[in-house]
Amino acid sequence: MTWTSPPKDYSTLYAGHTPPDPARYELDSESDFWTDCIAPGAIHDSTERFDAPRCYPQTREAIQSRILDLITEYQSRTHPSTQIVWLSGPFGTGKSAIQQTIAEKCDAAGTLAASFFFSHQSSERNSSRKFVHTIAYQVAKNLPGTRQHIEAAALGITTNQTNQAQSYDPFPSMPECTGTSLATVEYRPFTTEQALPTDGLSSLGLLLRQDIPIWSPRGGKRALASLVEDDLASQLSTLIIEPLQIAASQSQSQDSLPGGVKANVLIIDGLDECKDEKQQAEIVTVLHAAVVKQKLPFFIIISSRPEAAIEKCFSQLWGPIFDKIDLKTNQDADKDIAIVLRAAFHDICKKHAIAQKTWPEEGDIEQLVRNASGQFIYATIALKLNDGSAPRESLKSILAENKATEHPSAHIDTLFTLVLQRCGNPKKAVVTLLAINRYSWFRKLDVEYFFQEKIDNNLFLLFKSMPAIPDIHSQVVIYHKSLMDFLDDPLRSGNLYLDQHALYQEILPYYLGFYDGTSKRLHDNRIYTRDQLQELHDDFLRFLPSADLCKRDLRQKLKAYNLAWWSALSSPEKLSNSFWAFHQAALGCKRFRCGRVCQKWRKIVTQRCTSSGCDLPPRPIDRLSSYSVIGRWFSSVIPLS
Repeated sequence: MTWTSPPKDYSTLYAGHTPPDPARYELDSESDFWTDCIAPGAIHDSTERFDAPRCYPQTREAIQSRILDLITEYQSRTHPSTQIVWLSGPFGTGKSAIQQTIAEKCDAAGTLAASFFFSHQSSERNSSRKFVHTIAYQVAKNLPGTRQHIEAAALGITTNQTNQAQSYDPFPSMPECTGTSLATVEYRPFTTEQALPTDGLSSLGLLLRQDIPIWSPRGGKRALASLVEDDLASQLSTLIIEPLQIAASQSQSQDSLPGGVKANVLIIDGLDECKDEKQQAEIVTVLHAAVVKQKLPFFIIISSRPEAAIEKCFSQLWGPIFDKIDLKTNQDADKDIAIVLRAAFHDICKKHAIAQKTWPEEGDIEQLVRNASGQFIYATIALKLNDGSAPRESLKSILAENKATEHPSAHIDTLFTLVLQRCGNPKKAVVTLLAINRYSWFRKLDVEYFFQEKIDNNLFLLFKSMPAIPDIHSQVVIYHKSLMDFLDDPLRSGNLYLDQHALYQEILPYYLGFYDGTSKRLHDNRIYTRDQLQELHDDFLRFLPSADLCKRDLRQKLKAYNLAWWSALSSPEKLSNSFWAFHQAALGCKRFRCGRVCQKWRKIVTQRCTSSGCDLPPRPIDRLSSYSVIGRWFSSVIPLS
């Protein structure tokens, strides 16, 4: 997708002209009113998804053909019964690769209306908050004749009002305005006594008679942002269904799409990676209602794991419009995995000058296929392990770990364990993965700042590919959600598992090092937002009570820490709430006397809060120890974050 920039010349303020045609400018992620309301990374051809998995040539052909045939039947209306397909399968079975491939084929054929790829690691893509807006953005871009109606609907403007604004021209001799569109309409009362605003870009607009829309770059964002708070059904009806109906009626189309438009495929991938089960069910329910009751003219493909909440929702709604493709029962998976393995080993042999007829043996490939059990992720990780400096030895180690078990994740768990045990410090490698998963904004530089050393090269086997020329600003994304499932399950990860207490104990010193190190690295080309720093600050305070403060090295770090920097990055309200976090017996505090660490931290908190006019707990309570009855009660009623 191309993100274009609007014209830059806003030096002259024009008034009283016909507003520009909205179709003249590409929707723009930086300046138009969609910016804060969509998740660009969820779109199939976004930069964030440059390495998205795709079906390997000559694999998944039967499934692709079945889906494409259903799309053709729906579009030709020969058998229009099926309109929603549920692509279901366990982790690692290639659901996202199939969806990406179908999206690209539909895009090339001009039949793709929109796509949304959920991701558990992205704060923009792990909820339904930006789901409808992102789809509406793409529909406005991909379906000719719909954009002006979608933008007008987003701002609560009727078709008549839009036409009135476009036809009213009291100053026809004025030059044409450029650089804005109907996407920035807002209502503003105006009288003839008012003077033209002169504050540049923020006031750019048409000042027409009262109740005629005024074009302002800020108004659109405010109006659209308010729609984000509506329920999904209202958003879908307002931003997509009603504008489509208006566009179709104006084009006198016999279909529910504007005349000549064939882009009607909607692809939704990874619904199970939407973190809230209620939101998962709401998405399916709302789309079903839109198809059945409001005649939404889209062919919808939804992929997910067969999670209980999703399975229940589909079973309650199931009817003639649904079709299910279950990858768990697909008979072609083993054959397709063998194709991928043979092709990849061919490349590995060429890379390492190995005679392909001698390695790997056919039995080795057959064993890998059996271990994969239909999971393409197993083949992917195994090939990554074999593509190092010693591929023969790597393959031997993988096959040597062959376990006779019926557990579906046993073999992929073995690969995860092998990768982590190759790291110089396996426990730190686990902490690194958990931190990357927690902070979706972490880039390579952030990870190295936080842990104060380079990322272990073995961990890159568990990350998604980085750009061809990676740099310190490249985003670090965990390859597959199944890795986090592995780390969260003590039965699967064994001695690599870290419970909450152990994790807090391991990670707390790195929070201190990050804040202290950041103050010394401001010359580096990395800017942290206040929200990002605040998130780390809040977690530090949340983890502190669970840490083993009896450890001398941790107490020494707390005592020697650069508190001025930490205080400057923290809001007074957060500091006030953290007042009691350091008053603990483990830090040397007694009944009526604070330890040195506590004195130092509470002093800077008191100074900052006092200077900012923020209240602190009463002084008599302040002198009570953290292990007294009243002290414990008071600590319990003051949250740390």
